[in-house]
Amino acid sequence: IMEGRINFRNEYLPDPVQAHTNPYACVELAIGNLIDLAHGNATAKGWWELSDRLEQAVALDPELAEFTQVTLISSKLDLMHSELAEATEGIRHGNGPSGHIPAFSCLEEELADVFIRGFDLAGKYKLRLALAIIAKMKFNASRSVRHGGKKI
Repeated sequence: IMEGRINFRNEYLPDPVQAHTNPYACVELAIGNLIDLAHGNATAKGWWELSDRLEQAVALDPELAEFTQVTLISSKLDLMHSELAEATEGIRHGNGPSGHIPAFSCLEEELADVFIRGFDLAGKYKLRLALAIIAKMKFNASRSVRHGGKKI
């Protein structure tokens, strides 16, 4: 892990100076900023209000609290899946301009939605997504060509 600092929410932030010389630190800083933006916007728009209330209501029962958290995370993952389905439909119908951001294709918009939802989830549950992406990219770089003889 690169040298960094802790922000006002007691979360780790990479050192911005190091981000200019280390490509992984740059990725970590950029993804961290996207997580903050996506989760901040989703929170401001009320997308976590009922979830927070539900988690507070069940906090005294550990089994119910765990079940609630699993259910909430699963529902957010399901929404990411629906964005991928919308991307597939966009491709099937010619990948024309997005209905919401016409400067971009349907595929671009829907993939953006997948990432935004993922960044929001990472922000809510303080997931180390940036570090996980870097670790996974390094791991993938070490793998053989089409590892396991896969065709696609």
